[in-house]
Amino acid sequence: GISCYNNDIGYSQNTTNLDRGILFEGTHVDTYVYNNHIHHVARAITHNNNNNSNATIYNNVHVYNNYAHHLSGRDYQTWGMYWDPAVTSQGGLFQNIFIRHNTFHASEDAPGTTMHGIMIPSVTELDSWYLENNIIMNFEYSPIFGSGARDQATNIFMRNNLIYGCGNNNNPVYQSSFPTAGVTFSGTVKSNPLFVSISSQDFHVQSTSPAINAGRPISEITTDYDGVARSSTTPTIGAYEFTQAAATYYVKNGGNDNADGLSDATAWATINKVNNQTFAAGTTILFKRDNIWREEVSLIPDVGGNNRYVTYGAYGTGNKPKLLGSTLENSTSDWTVYSGNVWQNNDASFSNVNVGNLIFNNEELY
Repeated sequence: GISCYNNDIGYSQNTTNLDRGILFEGTHVDTYVYNNHIHHVARAITHNNNNNSNATIYNNVHVYNNYAHHLSGRDYQTWGMYWDPAVTSQGGLFQNIFIRHNTFHASEDAPGTTMHGIMIPSVTELDSWYLENNIIMNFEYSPIFGSGARDQATNIFMRNNLIYGCGNNNNPVYQSSFPTAGVTFSGTVKSNPLFVSISSQDFHVQSTSPAINAGRPISEITTDYDGVARSSTTPTIGAYEFTQAAATYYVKNGGNDNADGLSDATAWATINKVNNQTFAAGTTILFKRDNIWREEVSLIPDVGGNNRYVTYGAYGTGNKPKLLGSTLENSTSDWTVYSGNVWQNNDASFSNVNVGNLIFNNEELY
């Protein structure tokens, strides 16, 4: 297999050349292209369908966490991902191709007309091609292009992509008898991704971006371009996972999980709320003293990588906060006589659970 990662490829400004950021040629099996920064070229990633022996195959190819921006070049030659346009007998099945969590942005002031964002491989046999959780923006003809009849085009999934400013009303273009029966196009967000600053080439998203929490969970991609942990359930679409700016959050009994958590007055209430957030490096989370939580004990969030920590502590006065996994069962109504001096508890939370300890009399020792 081949890996191509952590490269900075491109020019400092728009050009009228036909330049490619990354070029695939020949057979690719177990290939990984990730965490590349590609800019000011005509085609971010280009694939040639066949080599001289006409026996090219693709299998298990992964393209993820790349961000390609200000794509521009010769008139009608600007694409995000481009395959040779003629449907080619490649000598084998193209399968298991995964294009996920990338950002493809065509320059608003490109000197020539831009084309389509992503081309579906133009090969006679294609199966299991995934285009998911990508941002595709400003391609004048369409975001996605499929052309030509095939012997096989099955399990083509285009899901949870954010598409904005593209031709054909941000919908794919299919032509020349392209078979659409095997295509799934769903979960698309057609809104401005609200990048922090296109002019400053900052393609993180703002806190109000529709890309946040709009992606499909992908277990294989656990971090983003920056190394920040991806949400395992509702990741941000694009190359960057959204995280709140480093801040101090407060949690207390009687708080409100729908509040912002940024002060005692607007504190959150539960550990569950904390565990379902994604935080920036340097975040501090404080639990109020003299308070007790009887729920999931483990505090999950961190932000991944060395020196990228979330700090947990306490605030207020009094005893340290208690984060307990136990259930409070101290009412006479919680217990019934089983037999003689043997009592039982019928709380449903104890069903099929091995109880480790029973603590009596407020932990007093006798």
